[in-house]
Amino acid sequence: MKHILYAFTIALIITSCSESSVTPPIDDPKEEENQVPECGWQIKSNLAYANWALPNTGTVYWIYAYNLGKGEHLRIDGEFPGAMMDGKMQWTRFFNLQTYTAKDLPALGSLSAIPAGATVSGLNDADIAPMAGSANPYVRNANPTIGQDGKPGRWSIVVSADADPAMPLGDNVMAAYPRPGGQKPYGTRGALILRYYLPVDGFPLEINSPGRGGVDLPTITHVDASGKEAVIAQCSELVRQVAASKTLPSIIDLPPIGFQENGPAFVRSQTTVFAYLNSANRYLYAEASYDSTRADRMIRIRGKMPRTPKTMQAPYDIRTGDVVAPGASGYDMRYWSFVVNKDKYPYPAVIGGGVQDADIKLDGDGYYTIIVSKIEDRPTWWNDPTDARNALINWVNWTDNENIGKYDNIGLVLRNLLPSESFNQSVDNVVKGSSPQEARAVMGEYYPVVDWVDGKKM
Repeated sequence: MKHILYAFTIALIITSCSESSVTPPIDDPKEEENQVPECGWQIKSNLAYANWALPNTGTVYWIYAYNLGKGEHLRIDGEFPGAMMDGKMQWTRFFNLQTYTAKDLPALGSLSAIPAGATVSGLNDADIAPMAGSANPYVRNANPTIGQDGKPGRWSIVVSADADPAMPLGDNVMAAYPRPGGQKPYGTRGALILRYYLPVDGFPLEINSPGRGGVDLPTITHVDASGKEAVIAQCSELVRQVAASKTLPSIIDLPPIGFQENGPAFVRSQTTVFAYLNSANRYLYAEASYDSTRADRMIRIRGKMPRTPKTMQAPYDIRTGDVVAPGASGYDMRYWSFVVNKDKYPYPAVIGGGVQDADIKLDGDGYYTIIVSKIEDRPTWWNDPTDARNALINWVNWTDNENIGKYDNIGLVLRNLLPSESFNQSVDNVVKGSSPQEARAVMGEYYPVVDWVDGKKM
């Protein structure tokens, strides 16, 4: 049995973040560098910023680290993300909110231990009830209405310290902590993550890109056990550095390859235990090792692209066709991406190491070809936009820093987000722990087939 290890934690190093007081450290009270500022949305994570919690190309995550006592809750007041651009309404493709444990919780009586990064509760965009007078444009077949301010409406969510995630929570309610009743870890650190996929104000993907989905960041209000409210001010600066905590990496078990002699094979793991996992996604994994002694040392991945909605116009989405609302019908899934992760703890994503559905090049039949390589292995014509061969090839970096370094082992991750119930070839239909052959039988032409190629012979 092969293993791939992936883990991301919420041990934080702060630079400066407003003049408000600093909360206790997450792990060790003696480690002052791991303190988190007490302000709203302390961390912005994308490939250009903090590269934390598995961001992939085209995504931005906002993280708020909280600490709640018995009877307390947070109220999160936000807007459905979208914006008028060039006189047209355009949409952030997907957003959701999820809560997580942010430190290891020991076993308690008959209750098992819970690792840092375990999912507690969450709400996907289509499941969020809008406030009175608003409409949710993410609901399937929604006909979104736009207010006079050019925005589609508002929502309000409660993150409750007392809610039991195993029980029905009601509309727009999330649990802050795992476990029921008296077993709850009140007063421990938790993490709330707000994810935006293809935010309308997130491109190009740079440190200073807003990445707020085209709207203001949600307001966070702390409500104590007596009902007293206190609005938490937004951070004036964000936590820029993220450090690995003492938490051991999580394990993903991969069956023996035994499928394609010429390349690694993608599988859906039986024990997918990413920390801070986005539960709206389903993943296929593979691993690859670089061998400089062989001529064919570039990875080629080929498959058919599922249909996903175009929610922004060019140049943000290079595809032809009209812009539609995220919940429009007639699509196979909401979002698709392929990303390379460095197979070295804490396994960050590679800058330039991925593509997503809005910017991937396809052939006339809707198939993609991805080449994962170090720059020095590519043919001389790879960066010539006038060369016709580049019109169908998506070049993806093996590692960062112009591929200089010792990251010879990488993880390959393919994401399917919110597949349609009528689309039977998604990762969601692949049985966990099944063989590559079984996965390919389910996904058919949508399965990513891998081999090795020699750049000099392309």
